[in-house]
Amino acid sequence: TLKTLPLRRLREGIAFAMRTGIVLDRNLFSIIDENAHALQQHDIKILAKILQLSITARLQVESKEETNGNLIAVKNFGATIGQAVEELMSPMLVPGQCLAIGMMAELELAYQLGHVKSAMVGRVRRCLKKFRLPTSVPVDIEPSDLLETLLPAFETKDEEDVKEIPQSVNVVMITGLGKILEPNPIVEINASQLQQIVFSQQDAVAITPSKIHGKLRVHGSKSFSNRILLLAALGKGVCRIKGLQMSDSTEIMIVALKKLGVHLTWTADMETLIVTGCGGKLKLPESELYLGSASTATRFLTTAANLIQEKGEVAITGDERSIASTIDGLVDALNENGCKIEYMKKKGSLPLKLKVGGGTLKGGEIRLSASLTSQFVSSVMLSAPLAKKEVKLIIENEKPIVSKQYITITKKCMEKFGIEVKSPSPGTFIIPNGGYTNPENLSVEGDATAACYHLAMAAVTGGTVTIENIGSSSTQMEAYFCKLLEKMGCEVKLDENSTTLSGPPPPKHKVGMAGASTQEEGKKVDDEKGERRELCAISGNIDMGDLGDVFMTLASVAAIARGTTTIVNIANQRYKDSNRLEVMIEQLRAAGVICDTFESGIKIQGNPMLRYKASQRTITVLNPHHDSRVAMSFAVLATAIPGLAIAHKASVEATYPAFWKDMQKLNGDIGAVLDKETYEIPRNEASIWLVGMRGVGKSTLGKLVSQSLGKRFLDLDKLFTIKFGIEIRAFVQKYSWRAFRKRELELFKEVVQKHPRNCVVACGAGLIETPEAISILQKLSVVVQINRHIDDVALYLNKDGARPALLRDGKYAWDSKAIWKRRKVLYHAASNYEFPIYKGDTSWIKIQEDLENFLRRITGMHPASTAAVTPEEIEQISKITTIKLVTGTFFLSLTFPNLNQAVPLMSNLVAGNSAIELRVDLWESWDPDFIGQQITLFRRHCCLPIVYTIRTKGQCGKFPNDEKKLFRLYELGIRLGCEYIDMEHHWSRSERNKIMRHRRHSKIIASAHFKNSNGGSEADLENTFQLCAHGGRADVVKVVTTAYCLEDAVRLVHVAKNVRLPGNPPKIILAMGAVGQISRVFNEFLTPVTHALMPGVAAPGQLSIAEIMTARRMLSIRAPMKRGLYLIGRGVSQSLTPLILNTAMEYLHLEHTAKVWETADGKLDQIFKLFESKDFGGAVVSSPFKTEILPLVAQMSQSARMIGAINAVAVLEDGTMFGHNTDWISFHQKLSSYRQRKKRDGRVALVLGSGGSARAAVYALLLNRFSKKCIIVCDPTNPERAKTVSKHFECKEMQMSALKSLRNVSVVISTFRKFGPLTSEILLPLPVIQQCPLVIDTRYLPLHTKLEEQAAVYGCNTLRGLDLLIIQNIETLKLLVGGEHWAMVDSAAPIINRAVRHKFYKTYVEKKQ
Repeated sequence: TLKTLPLRRLREGIAFAMRTGIVLDRNLFSIIDENAHALQQHDIKILAKILQLSITARLQVESKEETNGNLIAVKNFGATIGQAVEELMSPMLVPGQCLAIGMMAELELAYQLGHVKSAMVGRVRRCLKKFRLPTSVPVDIEPSDLLETLLPAFETKDEEDVKEIPQSVNVVMITGLGKILEPNPIVEINASQLQQIVFSQQDAVAITPSKIHGKLRVHGSKSFSNRILLLAALGKGVCRIKGLQMSDSTEIMIVALKKLGVHLTWTADMETLIVTGCGGKLKLPESELYLGSASTATRFLTTAANLIQEKGEVAITGDERSIASTIDGLVDALNENGCKIEYMKKKGSLPLKLKVGGGTLKGGEIRLSASLTSQFVSSVMLSAPLAKKEVKLIIENEKPIVSKQYITITKKCMEKFGIEVKSPSPGTFIIPNGGYTNPENLSVEGDATAACYHLAMAAVTGGTVTIENIGSSSTQMEAYFCKLLEKMGCEVKLDENSTTLSGPPPPKHKVGMAGASTQEEGKKVDDEKGERRELCAISGNIDMGDLGDVFMTLASVAAIARGTTTIVNIANQRYKDSNRLEVMIEQLRAAGVICDTFESGIKIQGNPMLRYKASQRTITVLNPHHDSRVAMSFAVLATAIPGLAIAHKASVEATYPAFWKDMQKLNGDIGAVLDKETYEIPRNEASIWLVGMRGVGKSTLGKLVSQSLGKRFLDLDKLFTIKFGIEIRAFVQKYSWRAFRKRELELFKEVVQKHPRNCVVACGAGLIETPEAISILQKLSVVVQINRHIDDVALYLNKDGARPALLRDGKYAWDSKAIWKRRKVLYHAASNYEFPIYKGDTSWIKIQEDLENFLRRITGMHPASTAAVTPEEIEQISKITTIKLVTGTFFLSLTFPNLNQAVPLMSNLVAGNSAIELRVDLWESWDPDFIGQQITLFRRHCCLPIVYTIRTKGQCGKFPNDEKKLFRLYELGIRLGCEYIDMEHHWSRSERNKIMRHRRHSKIIASAHFKNSNGGSEADLENTFQLCAHGGRADVVKVVTTAYCLEDAVRLVHVAKNVRLPGNPPKIILAMGAVGQISRVFNEFLTPVTHALMPGVAAPGQLSIAEIMTARRMLSIRAPMKRGLYLIGRGVSQSLTPLILNTAMEYLHLEHTAKVWETADGKLDQIFKLFESKDFGGAVVSSPFKTEILPLVAQMSQSARMIGAINAVAVLEDGTMFGHNTDWISFHQKLSSYRQRKKRDGRVALVLGSGGSARAAVYALLLNRFSKKCIIVCDPTNPERAKTVSKHFECKEMQMSALKSLRNVSVVISTFRKFGPLTSEILLPLPVIQQCPLVIDTRYLPLHTKLEEQAAVYGCNTLRGLDLLIIQNIETLKLLVGGEHWAMVDSAAPIINRAVRHKFYKTYVEKKQ
């Protein structure tokens, strides 16, 4: 039925209904668009209406002739590209999702051909997104693959002669909503047009510098759009509004006003909105007002809804972002004025319930605070003329009104509708009683922020741009951005409604002349003419506190202006859609700009000659981090500097959907990044190429890790057999090795071209015999040599007779060692990484895990053990800012000459550290193979990042002062995947620069050591820090001195604290010697430590973690506030969670304490009070609160949202709560290890229980690729709740009595609590247990549960509740301490695990014995 239809199926069906609406029935599309939220809540009334309209529309066209254009169109619109996408992406994408992609592609084509307006394309795109339907071709599809599917090539009989037939395809052409091209909607699209639309789906856009010039009307301001919409709705008469900003916020306001009885219709061209005002008589809506994330609409309508005359109740709600926003200041003021507004859940936040009738807004004196937002003031002002009497609005603020300019915009809008607001004194507004009169026609003032990008492009290219709908009359702060450009040398002309800006001509570039000379000559010419001919920086600090959204645009202009630009008062920009300061610094540097950031701003050293930099073979792809305003600012930069492309081009849709099209109108040269060799694919997306000798495990390991990494596996040897229809051995014997190498190279080049992304490719062992193949491999991002000891390889190959003989000196031979000797240097030349396998190691499961972790490390993918399911969630959890439970990080300096000595002690040694320093200079050998074997051994026993250090004799170490050998071993450290390379700063600049350029994923610690010196004066020390910073290229700066008195150490600490370094890298400071130990107490980032089990200290004065933490607490230096961690639940007094967390605190040397917090009555207000207590540091949530606690958290992780339950709560820096679910992680880890031994296909999983743990178990099973139809939920204690869980995940629910009919049961997970009335008696039916499934019981008391005993009797593998509980709590602890300290928790996890089990044994086993 429609009521129980799974949400994904519903959305798929909506896509087909939407197609009918776009082609045949505009009203049908509007109903879908305006009721998106209700439809996804399974509103039967609206679903039935859509179904009826869809069927009626189809029947009407089908009743006519078969050749009817409408019938053809409704069947084929979106199908051409959609079906091609389905062919490539099935079953990952279902037909409805592919149709959505096809419809958007064909609408984009209609727009390019001039048949539809951008407003219509944008509206359809936003509607699809409301239903979470895709709107562009997935990045997994290469444009060339999609083109090949649409326009297939063919091969002649001669396999050397491959040709393509020029073809065309047919698509349906739309001319408007509900309109098709007449008389024939089918249009033939040639290959060139198709290529353009396919490549427009690429994630990146390339920009070629060109002079930007022309005239443009930008879209309407969002601030004006929302205000004018509400005023026209409340006014009397008809108002035709042009220029509205077509954004989510505007559309939400339109839909809400329609629900309130206002008549709004778009003209056919979507250019004008016709509003018939209600004269202030809003109607009672039939359903809740769902306002999504539109905070402006939410605040404006919270007041306006009180004007409804009909008695009843109105519910106002929104998405999580809106719910997290505060609204209590407005609600309190309205309630004091006679309104009746209640909070339905959390005080101060949505959802709200309004009791309306007769107009509850009385008027008179209203007192309001605007300390948080000016929108509260605007909300009251807009509705005030329709109150029962004149309103006197008094702003009660201790601080200045936030964003005061928006109140001015509100007043200006009200004047257009006949109401003049008077302000007799600051903070007081008199709004007359009466009503609004709608003007017949009204144009929305253009968006000044949008205009800034185009004006800036004119500035940097020497062009002239006129913005026709923003002028001197604008009240928007951003309208004054042009004045900044004028100060930089641009010519600006303003009239009341338009702005024209002309940029100075770019400086002349003379070939063969040095940049400095060219600039100097240009400067002289300027001085002679008495005018400035170039862009020049504005001297002094530029305060952009009120222009934060456009500081990135000015920064892009400053990058090519002569002089240094300093922008200040923009610290808040670190917390916008991205950390804008860090993103700008990072990406500007990638473009060749010298720049730096500080706490409240950014400094840019402009270089006009960047526009003439030599063209590069590789395009630099700037990453805006999905921030629309950053992306558009980078477009400004790319119009002046050659060789730039911008990733995530679709991010502009958030604020300016038509940006790229408008840029093209002004002569912007925009295109696709067509040449794959010039497109720098992100390392985490690039295909991974494995090279190495036969028998090293390339194919075996590659296939296994590709599955874990979610990539496709390709074996070149197997592809060869498939392509040429003959085994390699037979081919070599029939033809020759030379013929084989030729064909192998052809195949290799074809795979490189077709599969540059998301593959793991095992190359043939002898591919590197071909020089051209080596040349190609050297250009690829990730090429890994699998290096197995040649003795192990020879032993394996001597047992394998299925491989072709190896050719050497014209004879066939099996001398693999001779082959290795010759090829060793070739493998090294062809690869940029090396994965050594420890000699004699045949544990392939362990080797596979090591290789997977290695590949994740070097490609920037997150560790397999991380507590998140998607990159987006990992990003979210790792970057949330929690309160400080831990301060500072540490690394242990391992001083063993051979790491075999450290292996038995490893878990104790590394606990509490965030990295481990491997002192290679102290090892017994510096042979590269020995170093590789040692690092492999370390990786097997420790997950922490490596600080790869080779300390020379001149810098307090043992390695010879031989620069050539030293830097060769630095390169080896990078090649072996070490996370940090400690590079001594005093060696030659050329060698240091070489390491900097080729560091790949590794971070460089630039270090200076003063063996017998205190480092000199403060000025000397500051100079050392600056030298180590390498102009902002060093990732970490490390300065070590020798302290002869306490003042030496204090001076070092003082300089480190106050010195400002380019790039603001973290610093490591140490003063060696006993009196210098205080410096280790003050150091915050990666403080080197020792351990009692070490053979010796790495440096004089080194301390342990325990000693440093004790000193910090005694001296109150960087010591975190002592907090309480709580287990919240009912009947949890015997829980082991406090024991686990307190054990963790002990081994991490922290003073926080964990305790049980029980509530008998289960009232959430008691938990809320606990959350607000000053010492609250976080919580683990147990039954029955895992679902009930959801309203108390301001934010939650993606997994918690999908599961619908929370078991971990962290405190954010702003005092709000963040909810996460770690239950599923424990299930996921255990199932992941088990699945290697048992196939998943067709296997059934049974989940017993229906609480939060059961939800997490189902979620984990889905992640382990169990089919939804094969997951069974059963709860004899609460069948109704089991049905709810099964419906939530679209799986099955069964009664206990029906379980005996199950077949192919692979996994059983029991999630019942220990203290339930029936749980101790529940056993599996005999037909189920006899299938020997894996049995997981979440209970850990009693020691052996009845279910475990039953499983043991029938020979089933079991996993105990204690195993799961430890994993859950370790992952919860990682959430509480924040992403910076995840490694520290991981390092201590093994020893915490061991200690907890020992205490458990002492408490619950030994005592009973």
